[in-house]
Amino acid sequence: MNKAAAKKEGAVMTLVGQRQARENFTFIHQGSATECQKCQLFTVCMKNLATNRIYKIVRVHDRSFPCPMHEDGVRLVEVEEPEIRAAIDCRHLFEGAIVKFAPIKCSRLNCSHFEACNPVGLAEGDKCRIEKSFGPIPCPLGQKLVLASLRRRH
Repeated sequence: MNKAAAKKEGAVMTLVGQRQARENFTFIHQGSATECQKCQLFTVCMKNLATNRIYKIVRVHDRSFPCPMHEDGVRLVEVEEPEIRAAIDCRHLFEGAIVKFAPIKCSRLNCSHFEACNPVGLAEGDKCRIEKSFGPIPCPLGQKLVLASLRRRH
């Protein structure tokens, strides 16, 4: 990517391990280690990210820093929260609509749609924009569900 390119809208700066520092790499931010809280880079490395959210690297910068938690150090990157595929009640389906995310209440762990009904990276009550519909999905409990791509709004 062109170094002079403007920062992508919605992207935030953070630091990731050298081995993870590549465009389109996704990760779940699980919080910081105790050692991180004493680091002078803590603010840029950890404060810009929310725990239990998924992030995708959209730009990798040339700046690297030593880090006791990462063998090869860390690299400055820009990340954004990607769209997440989730099952939603079909009554809420309208592409472009802003909805409050509500995970589908189901305890059937062996259901092939369990992950869509309980997606990682979204929490109950999150405001999300419906980006795209992928159509209905069958529910063994008889709920009328559709698979949709959601983007969390801040």
